[in-house]
Amino acid sequence: MNKTADDAADGGRNAAVHALLEAEDIQTPHLPGSWAPNPAFPEGAAEKDYGSSEDLQKLVQAIAEAPNPDLLLEAPPNDAHSPESRPAGIPVILRLWTDSGQPSHIVWHGCARIMGLQLAYRSGTADAYHSRLRAAAPSFGIPAEQIDRMRAPVLVRVFSAQLPQMTRMPQVTTTAAKGEKHDAFSRSSTLLEQDVCCQAASLARALSLRSIVQIGRLTTRMTLREALDCKARTFIRLLTADGILSDANRDEWLRGNALSRAGKERLELTFAARAAETPERLRAMSPDLRRKIERIVPCLIRVESRGNGLGLLRDVQTALDALYDYSLKRAENDRFSLDDYLEQVDFTRIIPPQAKTLARCLALMDRAALGKAADAWAKEADFAPKQLGLFESAEPAPAEPAPFRFWEEALARQMALLTAEKPPADAG
Repeated sequence: MNKTADDAADGGRNAAVHALLEAEDIQTPHLPGSWAPNPAFPEGAAEKDYGSSEDLQKLVQAIAEAPNPDLLLEAPPNDAHSPESRPAGIPVILRLWTDSGQPSHIVWHGCARIMGLQLAYRSGTADAYHSRLRAAAPSFGIPAEQIDRMRAPVLVRVFSAQLPQMTRMPQVTTTAAKGEKHDAFSRSSTLLEQDVCCQAASLARALSLRSIVQIGRLTTRMTLREALDCKARTFIRLLTADGILSDANRDEWLRGNALSRAGKERLELTFAARAAETPERLRAMSPDLRRKIERIVPCLIRVESRGNGLGLLRDVQTALDALYDYSLKRAENDRFSLDDYLEQVDFTRIIPPQAKTLARCLALMDRAALGKAADAWAKEADFAPKQLGLFESAEPAPAEPAPFRFWEEALARQMALLTAEKPPADAG
């Protein structure tokens, strides 16, 4: 696969990749021929109704009867849109990820072209397109032999949702029925966010305990981003062994022997997903809260992996749920404070004291302060003895303060700062 230079102008954050896909593996909003809605196409993402428009159906049929390689294999027009009477350019595909971690390819721009090619391959009218594609494949960085191994190859430009903060894909504009220009990608920010989080959760589950322990050791004296920069070879080796880094994403994740910017951001989100456990919890986090979790998650995972009973992952997850629930309640009543929420009596959902403290820390402390507290807590928890079970006994040992005090002390310092910064009340 070959990344196009014009799409890498933004530093590779949203770069497109030329790829070959089987025609029938591409999901269109309607099924060509019957024009019934495609249940595999994300609901609400269809831009045009091919099921009710005879003009659009005729356009697809015209492409199917004589696919024109000059139009279907040319570079996209400057405005990423061509007149409906002459649809041109390599179709744009969005790669989404299911909960099982399998990719799903949906048409993002060029539905008529894809449906036309699907019908052409079925009816045997795609020979000219197929021959030209085989001849042109090397210019797109694709071996011609790859086409020979496929039943109905189609050249596309693939965008893959990559970034934790992504709410928009690269700009592709279309013309609405009234002639007003609008952003086609704005309708699917929720869809993209769901895809990003599902993929991150899938990758997090693929991380082996061995890799987590080794990565935890790398982050004892540096942040995760610093480790990704300084110890890239170690990360690449571990990710390859776990099957996370493969030929399918190597071009996207690597720059020579180092991790690309997109690869680093994907891994940071993957570790946040390891802490969140579910894509729903990850998706509920604000961008600021995600950055905080990404900072402390190596410490959380490292202590959890020691099995000494001092891990805080469950408490962090409870804290995240509490913060999300609080945000919903505060939207209804902006005078409702976090303390009010955490201290309210709700016998259907008990929030443990440590989870309350962590919720306050995540809400009130900045990323740097959280990082310091997490580092100090993890350093002491690393060397703490294993906690005894309910029916276990041992020789009495000198009492030592629990490592969790680092969180409590950090929160106390933050509360003192907030109190000091609060303006005095008017005397009158």
